[in-house]
Amino acid sequence: MNFRTTIILLILLIGAGVFFIVANNSEDPPKKASPTAADESGRKLFDVKSADIKKISVVPGAGVANSSQPLEMTKVDDEWKITKPINWAADSFEGGNLVDTIVDLRSSATIDLTDKNRSGTGLASPRYTVELTDTNGKVHKLLVGERSELGRLYVQSGGETATASVITEGRLAEKLGKGTDGLVANIRDKKLVGISTFDAKQMEITVGGRKLSLVKDANAWKLTSPVDLAADMSEVSDILTTISNLRADAFSNEATATSRGAKFEQPRAVVTLSTAAPATQPATGPASQPAARTVTVYIGQPTDITEEKVWVKVSDPASVATVSLSKSSFEKIADATVLSLRDRRVFDLDPETVSEVSLTTETSGATQPSQKQSLKIERRKENLELGPQMPKPEAGPAAAPATSPATKPSASQSGHLSWVAWASTLARGASLTTLLQSEGAPATKPAVPATLPTTMPSAVASPAGTQPTTTPAAIQPAALPVMPEPPPPPKTKWVLGSAKGADADDATVSNLLFDLHPLRATKFLAAMPAAPAGTQPATQPATSVYVLTVKAVAAGGKATTYELKVTDRGGDTKPIGQYQDLIFELDRAFVDKLKNKFDGTDKAPAPPPRPQGMPQGFPGGGFPGGFPE
Repeated sequence: MNFRTTIILLILLIGAGVFFIVANNSEDPPKKASPTAADESGRKLFDVKSADIKKISVVPGAGVANSSQPLEMTKVDDEWKITKPINWAADSFEGGNLVDTIVDLRSSATIDLTDKNRSGTGLASPRYTVELTDTNGKVHKLLVGERSELGRLYVQSGGETATASVITEGRLAEKLGKGTDGLVANIRDKKLVGISTFDAKQMEITVGGRKLSLVKDANAWKLTSPVDLAADMSEVSDILTTISNLRADAFSNEATATSRGAKFEQPRAVVTLSTAAPATQPATGPASQPAARTVTVYIGQPTDITEEKVWVKVSDPASVATVSLSKSSFEKIADATVLSLRDRRVFDLDPETVSEVSLTTETSGATQPSQKQSLKIERRKENLELGPQMPKPEAGPAAAPATSPATKPSASQSGHLSWVAWASTLARGASLTTLLQSEGAPATKPAVPATLPTTMPSAVASPAGTQPTTTPAAIQPAALPVMPEPPPPPKTKWVLGSAKGADADDATVSNLLFDLHPLRATKFLAAMPAAPAGTQPATQPATSVYVLTVKAVAAGGKATTYELKVTDRGGDTKPIGQYQDLIFELDRAFVDKLKNKFDGTDKAPAPPPRPQGMPQGFPGGGFPGGFPE
């Protein structure tokens, strides 16, 4: 390589380095600003807010499919309501969403309209005419034409006459794609019954030729026909909730429903709800009340073999639809009777008024002889003037002499307190000195010499086999007195009359009486059920029959006797109760309480008493060092 070539390469290398330095140190050129979201989405067609719109109408053009009638909605108390083609509440979300879709329309392009292209855009005879009316009464108009070759939609808004806007189909095309009929079906609130469970004051259930009438008295429901009885709130609430919450899966019409076998002329059940107060109930509200409303629901045949959807016809507002109604929910309506709707309370007995309880148990089986047992429990009779009898006080020690003897007996002679008694006494704030003095310890301490020896004799080991001639007297602490035994536990409220006044177990008796306050049936029956079919006598469980008789005395002294008979066939069968003319099923837990031992012998034994000494958990037990045992 010659010198000239070297110089050229060196110059090129220096130039490349200078370019690299300048390029890295120079500022970036300004970038072109990206278009905003508003620029990309286009011009907004309407200068109005959705919240300011109070009315909207969508009128279909001639020949538009699935558009038999126009749609009109009005906002009332911030809720959208359909006024055409039906008078019906609008779904709050769907109604507001339609208004938002139209108000938020933006133009992506504008074209000039001529006589040649006007018909091609569909704006010469618009497919839909949409009008929005705001709170000031101004009408915002939108004409909707055909789709373009690129799938966009031609529209005209405001005062456009010579031009048209092109918008992306989006949500508007989707909503209008099914015509106004589909739009109404989509916006229409799916709730069929406009009476809530709270507003309902009367209900009538008709199944075949059987009719049940119920009214709400204050906050409680009661049957008025065919009998006058308190109703079970849970059962009535279940039926009310089912009817009030019916929602349409799909709206239809009566002609279509009839052709598909709805059979509304022979409904499986008819339920009528009314907001009118019963005629016998006094008016308690203000003079101006909303007009009473009555809605009748006809439940027709199932739509298919699954029987999970049925045809339903509603009277006000008139509608026909298919609804989801489970088989169990329908059966609760169709099988409603006086027995299923009456209050589950058989009777209500205040335990404090009970004076006597008698129980007779008879058990019989195929392989064992009949056994009969009787038990009588009585409330313990107290002297009402003097109150409950207290235990007699035990004979205490003789009166102490005026002066204490010079010497106290040893601890072994007088006894001492247990550690538990000491601990409990000291825990109440008494000092040890005070305790000893109060129990006979010397009032004054022994005299202490004025002077004490300054030195103590040194410890000298005694010779083996010898003992010192004298030993210092052992200093014994004052003897601890014997605490009186705790009083016996209070006597029980109940005694076993069949066991010569032996104590009854109060908790067991109270648990039984608690279930009578009130006694609740799980299900009422029309007749006493027969024994399970196909059961062989040899394998049939033993049958126990309990007769419970309870005597109660009211505050005025009026005595009432309740007699309850319970038949328990064992196994998986429900215990059957009989009271007066009522037959009903009971919870098995009630029978378990009848089987209890009312003297408490079937309870777990109490833990043994804790031995004297340190409380449980302290190592070693007993008194601390220096205390006598």
